[in-house]
Amino acid sequence: MRKFYLLFDLEIYKFSIAAFCSFLLGVSKAGIKGIAALIVTGFALAFGAKASTGILMPLLLLGDIFAVSYYKGFVKWNYIIKLLPWMILGVLIGVIGGGLISEIIFKYSMAGIILFSVGQMYYWENRKEKNSKSLEFC
Repeated sequence: MRKFYLLFDLEIYKFSIAAFCSFLLGVSKAGIKGIAALIVTGFALAFGAKASTGILMPLLLLGDIFAVSYYKGFVKWNYIIKLLPWMILGVLIGVIGGGLISEIIFKYSMAGIILFSVGQMYYWENRKEKNSKSLEFC
């Protein structure tokens, strides 16, 4: 009997990472924030930096389709339509830029963006806590 993970041409630990990150992707689409950095990192570990981007993008789009169909009563289509050209522009710049740089530069750029995003989330969360504490004393 052929092992399922061998269909992906991956070792078992890489397949486990990719499967777990796919599960986390579904959880994140259900509304839990802050785990995107873990998903991107896991896919990069399993498939490599550039290849993971090509694998993750269709999964994100499919997850968005499921999320929009489930939360259809809360979707603000006018926001999506206004932001769509900027998203397309970002994807095109990413595709062109990603094709021009080496795997190592891509990997370090990805790591830098992830670290910056985590730092930004930490900053904003602490800022919210400080503001809520200062409002309690008023």
